[in-house]
Amino acid sequence: MSTDARDDAPEGDAFRDWDAAYLLGSLSSADRRAYEQHLRACPACREGLGEFVPLPGLLAHLPAEEALRLLETPREQPAETAPPALLSRLAAATDSVRRRTRVRVAGLVLAAAGVSAAAAIALPMVVGETAATVDTTGYTVSLASEPGVPVEATVEFVAEDWGTRIDMDCSWGESAEGSSPGARSVGYVMYVTDTSGGSEPIGSWTSTPGSSMHPTLATGLPLADIASVEVRLQESGEVVLTGAP
Repeated sequence: MSTDARDDAPEGDAFRDWDAAYLLGSLSSADRRAYEQHLRACPACREGLGEFVPLPGLLAHLPAEEALRLLETPREQPAETAPPALLSRLAAATDSVRRRTRVRVAGLVLAAAGVSAAAAIALPMVVGETAATVDTTGYTVSLASEPGVPVEATVEFVAEDWGTRIDMDCSWGESAEGSSPGARSVGYVMYVTDTSGGSEPIGSWTSTPGSSMHPTLATGLPLADIASVEVRLQESGEVVLTGAP
């Protein structure tokens, strides 16, 4: 059985309990940036956050009644109101996390039950530049950048039992302001479009000119149901990168 990755974090680590708040989007901009900086230097916190990566995207596809039912003590088998395949993928994703702590998983469930699907999955998913990788074969494609966007990016689509993991490598060229410490951070959001034409955000991150980012994102959609992905500017919604599996 796996142990709580946070147990390996140094005693007194002020960030060791921030993973749920980070995923729920409840940190301030300053705290979020501080936490992302901390993740780069703390393997234990990166591992702990990584265990939660699949949950927000999956919970966003789950009806509120079914999400709340996950918190109840099982009595008799209830009638399923969500597709059986979705429930199966969610169960696989939550199995190891449920061993860690029920309270923090409950927070994610309640968030999914209490807000719209779009809001529930518009969550930061950066796990850090040196996050542990999973031994799973994926399908890597290069993203096309819009004219004038100085960026090179690839994404790897990895089929999982619970849906699809998307690992991104992205290097942004320097802007006119350069890559000095004072360069302005820019927010980005990845959207996934399914084969029926529906589009949803699956994660966001911040980056500065001249930097490289390696966000890990997730969606409850099976790989076969993903038609394309887009990266948009968080403030304006302008599309800067596009690609398809």
